[in-house]
Amino acid sequence: MIAWWNGRTARERWMLAILAGLLVIVILWLGVLKPLTAWADEAARRRADAAAAEVAVDRALAEMAAIRSKPVRPLGKPLEAVVSETAAAAGVALDRVEADPSGGVRIAIEGADAKAVFPWIARLQTEYGVAAQSLTALKEDGALVLEATFVQASAA
Repeated sequence: MIAWWNGRTARERWMLAILAGLLVIVILWLGVLKPLTAWADEAARRRADAAAAEVAVDRALAEMAAIRSKPVRPLGKPLEAVVSETAAAAGVALDRVEADPSGGVRIAIEGADAKAVFPWIARLQTEYGVAAQSLTALKEDGALVLEATFVQASAA
């Protein structure tokens, strides 16, 4: 390699050095800087999505807390039917719906969107007087996994 380099004229060495420098710059740009900026942009997008979801959840929880003192009206149909129908209307797919021994209804949801689930739960309480007696929500693989037991608010 040294013999080859020494066999080049001064002008050729300058051109090869400039070419090598440009090649290093391009490799750094495409191999390091561009991926880093793409990762940073993706992280910022995920952070903004999480902040928006947090605001929606906080708003729904605040609404749920505010309506706990409202009087309860009779449902007019079984609690299980109210929960299932309102979930379908809200675009929330229930994976499991079963009667709870305490007189409530247990549900399970896998892969739901928090922006649809928590407003649905707030609507259940606001419009039907159905409260979540217990609720467990976890985020797995970017989706919400939720298990809850709903009862008439007077029984909660």
